[in-house]
Order: sequence, then C-alpha cells, then structure tokens
Amino acid sequence: MAVSRIACLAAVLVAGCVEHTTAAFTPTSARSAAPRSTDCELEALTTVPSRAYEELGTFDVQPGAERIDTLGKLRDFVRADACMAGADAIIAPVEGARYTRAIAIRWVSPPPATGTVAPE
Repeated sequence: MAVSRIACLAAVLVAGCVEHTTAAFTPTSARSAAPRSTDCELEALTTVPSRAYEELGTFDVQPGAERIDTLGKLRDFVRADACMAGADAIIAPVEGARYTRAIAIRWVSPPPATGTVAPE
C-alpha cells in the first residue's frame, strides 16, 4: 500500500514538472487589426507571399513537451492568438526539425480572382 502511494505521488510530481510548449506573441505594428473569432480560418505559409500584406506580430515558440514539427500543428497551436490579433495567415519558415517562430499577417488586398475569363 505504501509503495502504491509513493508511486502515485511520484507520478504527480513528474507530471507537474513537464515543460509545456508556449508561443509568445509580440505585436510588431503600431496599428492593430480587428480581432477575429478564435477559431477563424488561418492560412499557413512557409514562404513570403507575393500578395500584399501587413505584418501584425511574431510568435516565438518555446519547445516543451508538445512537439510542433508540422505546419498544421503550428497553425493549430497559434490559431486562437493569431485570430484575436486579426491575422489572416501566418508565415512560418522551416527551421530544422521544429517550427520555432511564425509571423502573423493580414491581407491588405483581396485575393486574385480565379477562374475568370479575360475579355476578348
């Protein structure tokens, strides 16, 4: 009985010591964008887009127990904060085996039209 209590206490202590992955947002623009719903649609890019955009801020991802090793995981991890900052997308360059930073942006021009027929 004493052994199981010690094992239980040890498990609680170890679980409390696990470092959690964090993503600190730092605004980089004096202008703020209107907040969006925390579950907004958020594009995730690995390169700078050709479409005009405004940088809103950066995310500094500090690795912990959760491994952010795909673009989708990064997008899902920062989505709520990026959407609240008014972001339409994040730019996250690949840096080794994990994503460690992302830039939150908002589009300043509408997307290019697709499927339109040019006038003759």
